[in-house]
Amino acid sequence: MSEFEFLAVLLSIVFGLALTQTLAGGVRLLFDDEIDYERMGWTLCLVTTFVVNWWGFFGWSDRDAWTFATYTFLMLWAIGHYVLAVSLFPQTLGKAIDPEMGERIFLIVFLLLMPLDVIEGLVRGNLFDVPLYLPAMAHWTLLLLYRLLSRPRQIVARAIAWYMFVSILVWALFARRMLVT
Repeated sequence: MSEFEFLAVLLSIVFGLALTQTLAGGVRLLFDDEIDYERMGWTLCLVTTFVVNWWGFFGWSDRDAWTFATYTFLMLWAIGHYVLAVSLFPQTLGKAIDPEMGERIFLIVFLLLMPLDVIEGLVRGNLFDVPLYLPAMAHWTLLLLYRLLSRPRQIVARAIAWYMFVSILVWALFARRMLVT
């Protein structure tokens, strides 16, 4: 087993758990009496983000030299995705969570994950391979900041979630050349 394969197994488990948490939460939304369209938009956004980043991780497969620092960073990057999933659909263990605080935590975690994603591309050495990557990350970061700091009306908040989903999907399928790394 190569070093990449060794690491890929663990990262795949973490990404798989994040995906499972998000999909389970999305299915629960469908079976609730009242569907939360904003949260459904965020659910689709996260599923797309997890799949894109999990696929993008394969770009590390040709790396020859591995260090513990690189391994640790990639684990933190993957764990960040899991924390993002849990922050959207927390398991409260019977404790009530203030919905507004839950939204704030989710948005803060998403914002913290943005620079980690940029650093991942920098460490991998392909940060500038797709010229629009940094502007795309900047505009998603600004949208998340706006959503966090402005408390927009429900229709605007919902539109931001759905826009994030659609724009990340379009990014993955077209700007990233059909997810070729």
